[in-house]
Amino acid sequence: MRKAGGLAIMLWVARVEAQDVLPGLEGLALPELPVWGRSIDIRPSVGYKDNLLLSDLNREASYYLSTGADLAVWRLPVDEHYFQLFASGDYTYYPEGEEVQDESFAFVSGQYMRDLNDDWKVAGLLQYVFVDQVLDVSATEPVFEAQLVQSHTLIAKPSLKGYFQPKTWVEVELAASGSDYRSPLDDYLEAGPRLELGQDYGHRSSVSVAYRYLERWYDTRVRLGPQGQYLGGSLRFMQQEVEGHWRHYFDPDRRWQGEVGLGYQRNEDNGGGFYNYDRVQASLQLRWQSQPWTLRGSARLYYYDFNSQPVSATDPSIREKTTWTLRLRGERKLGEQWGVFAEYEFEQSVSNRETDEYSVNKVGAGVDWEF
Repeated sequence: MRKAGGLAIMLWVARVEAQDVLPGLEGLALPELPVWGRSIDIRPSVGYKDNLLLSDLNREASYYLSTGADLAVWRLPVDEHYFQLFASGDYTYYPEGEEVQDESFAFVSGQYMRDLNDDWKVAGLLQYVFVDQVLDVSATEPVFEAQLVQSHTLIAKPSLKGYFQPKTWVEVELAASGSDYRSPLDDYLEAGPRLELGQDYGHRSSVSVAYRYLERWYDTRVRLGPQGQYLGGSLRFMQQEVEGHWRHYFDPDRRWQGEVGLGYQRNEDNGGGFYNYDRVQASLQLRWQSQPWTLRGSARLYYYDFNSQPVSATDPSIREKTTWTLRLRGERKLGEQWGVFAEYEFEQSVSNRETDEYSVNKVGAGVDWEF
């Protein structure tokens, strides 16, 4: 949700809390907030990217022209019902690109929540994702290099969340999705449950741990043996994942926020184990906000240990892969509805397989208008 939606909800919460804790306020004519609200955000930018194909063997660089837009619509929880809709899209043009001339991304998310009572609430989340970008999909695909991915994905997530104590909660979620990919990538369906336990504390800080089980069914991909030999039959993945998150506000005004994530994922196929891997991940996010400035930084690391997949037909060593990303962004408000921003992104893949390796730098700056 964009800034306007979050601000409207915080103002509504503050108004309700003030009437509850300060005697006599219930008789005052406090300003009413509209039940329904919306915001529109437009953000053109320019920049430079030095590796459009995410490859060390076939590098292609270009400056870029980009535009993005967000739309947020929300209904404040004045009763037991709450609704929010968020749509976002980005288009980037690379004038000096040859194999990659442009990229685009679109995301739509709608969520409805209802309070069953003081302790339990249900929610339904429906999302659509469109991708037309160069992405590193070598962890799960038989082509061990970045690909120009074009896909449509539809995701549904019903959930139930309950509080056993004022600040201790549990959430059960069922997720199902279908993805349609342009060749050579294959379409698939996936589904599975997720269980999360959490504890809130302090200034809206929290710590949580979650377990997820997911099965993925491919449309036409076949099973492979441990060395990549053809086995036939439809390919299926079974994934188990455990992750923990710690989100902390360091001051009562919530100017400083940090978030740490740690996780482990086990992927198994229904063939000879060619796609089996163990993945360890870690993430860190920091944000500092004091008007008119907002500074953000994030880092994420994934380490893949493939159990039996060889590096190549001539190298029997077991494949390993590490990817990590760094993102920095600074924003400054110059008026009530607009501001400027600058951002930098770095991504690197290190592996004992040569075609797995690459590094890419991206730097840009732009203007942000919110209506």
